[in-house]
Amino acid sequence: MSQPYAIEVIEVQKRYQSGDFWRPIKAQALRGVSMQVRPGEVYGLVGVNGAGKTTLMKVMTGLLRPDQGQALVFGLPAGSMAARARFGYLPELPSFPKYLSAREVLDFYGRLQGMEPRARQARVAELLKWVGLAEALDKPIREYSKGMQQRVGLAQALLHDPELVFLDEPISGLDPLGIKQMRDLFLSLKAQGKTIFFNTHILSEVERLCDRVGLMHRGRMLLQAPVADLASRHASTVTLAFRSLGPAQRRSLKAMRLVASQENQVWTVAVANAQLAPVLAKLKLPRGAAPTVISANSPLETAFIKAVRAEEQG
Repeated sequence: MSQPYAIEVIEVQKRYQSGDFWRPIKAQALRGVSMQVRPGEVYGLVGVNGAGKTTLMKVMTGLLRPDQGQALVFGLPAGSMAARARFGYLPELPSFPKYLSAREVLDFYGRLQGMEPRARQARVAELLKWVGLAEALDKPIREYSKGMQQRVGLAQALLHDPELVFLDEPISGLDPLGIKQMRDLFLSLKAQGKTIFFNTHILSEVERLCDRVGLMHRGRMLLQAPVADLASRHASTVTLAFRSLGPAQRRSLKAMRLVASQENQVWTVAVANAQLAPVLAKLKLPRGAAPTVISANSPLETAFIKAVRAEEQG
C-alpha cells in the first residue's frame, strides 16, 4: 500500500453568508480546490488577501467543514482526533493570556495534551530554548514583542512533536529581525524532516523556503508546481518607465515581442533581466532619455502575475 499524502484536498468548496437576515449574501470562498502535499515537503500557499488561503487552511485543520469535497491529513479525515494528533497549528494572530509567562502557557497546553509532568517540563524547556526564548521564559507575555509571541505560538504548535505543521501567515507584520528568526526556525524544522504547510503573500519567503508552491486567486487554485520549475520557466523581470518613446523605439519593441503601455504620458515595458542590456542597446535612446526601473519581479512573482491575469481575462 502506498504512503498517503500528508495533506490531500479533493474538490473542496466553501461558501460564507454575509449581509443581514433579510438580504443574505453568499460569498464563494473556495471553488473546487484540489491539491496534495507529500510527507517531508515544505509547501507554500500564495495569494493576495481574500484569495481563500486561511479558509483552506481551516478546512485542512478541521476548524471549518467544507460544503462539498473533503480534506485528508495522512489519509485521515481532517478534524478527526486521529488527524489532529499528527499536526500542529500556528494561527495568524496567536493570542495568550498576557499575565502568563511563556513557560506557563506551554505548561498549560502540555497538561491539556495529557503529558506527564517530567516529560512536559523537559519538552517546554527544550522548545523555549530552541525558539530563542530561554532568557525570557518567565517574563509575562505582555512584555513580549510580536515576534516573540509568534515564537511562543510556534513552540505551542510543536509541543507534541507533530509530523506536520500548519503556519498561517507566520511572518506577517514582523520586522526584518523577526522574519529572519522565524525563517531560521522553519529551516531547522525542514532539516528535521517535518512537513510544513504555510500560507503567505510574501513571495520571497516562499522562494527561500519551499519545495512546492500553490497559487490561489478568488478561491481557485491557479497553479501548483515545484519552486525550482517555476524559476526555470519564468525569468526575473524588471519594469522600465520611459518619459517618451518615439515611433522607431516602439517598432523595435514590437519586433522584440515586448509590449509598451502608456499611462499619464509615461511608457512602461516589462523586460527579462537577462535581456535588459540588449533591449536598451537596440532602442538607441537619445542622451538623457534613459528609463527608470520602477519594479523588479522574481520568477515566482512573474508566474503569479501571469496566472492571475489569465484568470481575470477568462
